[in-house]
Amino acid sequence: MASVTWPVLIVAIPAIVLSKYVQGYYPSSARELMRMNGTTKAPILNFAAFNMMDMFFQNYLKLVDMDARLFFHSNAATERLVL
Repeated sequence: MASVTWPVLIVAIPAIVLSKYVQGYYPSSARELMRMNGTTKAPILNFAAFNMMDMFFQNYLKLVDMDARLFFHSNAATERLVL
């Protein structure tokens, strides 16, 4: 049987409890990030469908940046919690 020193337990037990607490927030956070990601795609598709790129180019770039930012945060949260 392996023996564990008490300092390891002092660090490991709170780390396990904290990780379980943080993982409880993941489903609702992931759902909200995916919802925001979906709502930012709709205006981008509308601008592209009606050939209004010249008139709304700056707004289009802002929407693309916002969509990419939300996508990045969603992937970062997923990768962080997979570890």
